[in-house]
Amino acid sequence: MENYTRAFVPGDYPALVEIINAAWPAYPTTVEQLSIQDTAALRHPEAGFHRYVVEHAGKIIGFGHYEQPLRFYEPGRFRVQIFVHPRYQKQGVGSHLHKQLMDDLCGLQAYYAWTRIRDDMVDSVRFVKRHGFLEELRIWECRLDVALFDSAPFTELTTDLKMQGIEIKSLRELESDVTRNQKVYELFRELGRDLPPTEHWTEPDYKDFQEDLAGRSPEAYFIALHEQHYIGLSYLTEHRAEQYCATGLTGVRRSYRRRGIALALKLRGIIHAKQHGYPTIRTSVDSANTASLALNEQLGFVKQPAWIVFLTSVKDRRPQEKSAHDV
Repeated sequence: MENYTRAFVPGDYPALVEIINAAWPAYPTTVEQLSIQDTAALRHPEAGFHRYVVEHAGKIIGFGHYEQPLRFYEPGRFRVQIFVHPRYQKQGVGSHLHKQLMDDLCGLQAYYAWTRIRDDMVDSVRFVKRHGFLEELRIWECRLDVALFDSAPFTELTTDLKMQGIEIKSLRELESDVTRNQKVYELFRELGRDLPPTEHWTEPDYKDFQEDLAGRSPEAYFIALHEQHYIGLSYLTEHRAEQYCATGLTGVRRSYRRRGIALALKLRGIIHAKQHGYPTIRTSVDSANTASLALNEQLGFVKQPAWIVFLTSVKDRRPQEKSAHDV
């Protein structure tokens, strides 16, 4: 029986989650989490998103999609992801999905396609290289065992900052500030501009930022303040079913750096994770961001195998337009 390729429908979510969890057991997900990610991918009206599934004997055995995540949105640049159930790998399913996705991107006049593969996923790395992807950069995933974290070396930090008039508060604690969200937005924009260019960070508009903020836990989003001025932020994304937290953007305004404020923000996140029973905190750091890597190592985060960002040119795959001399 031949494989059958069709467009994804919401009823496919359980099958997709089963495939992801079988293919990437170290990164399990849930139907709820995958649905939330898709909703975020579809939020931007200009972003492209489409997913295909491959069936065999009525069972979904693989899927692939292209998207433009809001944080990394660039016109003409798309992320592609392909998952095939381990029982059906090395049978041409992934290559078939790759061709379908790249054909679509050619039709969309895309310029580049990118994907992330962990460097110890040998077969996946070999697959993307075989299909013309080249390494662009590496991202370190770092993990902290919350139960083993020792806060003793940092006990004086909070006191020192308070003496400078600096304190850390959650968004929940700042509810009375009617300008809170606008201040957080302006701070977020400033910090994002200081990220390494390899991050491909895209500045969100206020509406998109508001929607994202509304979906986050106000108890897990932390702001550093100095005399009511918002000077730094850090937040956690809580993965309740998977039992871990992920650290999002952490940063401090330039004029306030080198005072331990970023460290204090991270400490507040660790306390939150411990209070809510999360055994692990994960964070990802661009290999070019040496300051952030050093900060995480100071707190006891341990490097995991690096994620490699692979990039390929889509425009080079498009059929060449004929000139008047060729007609």
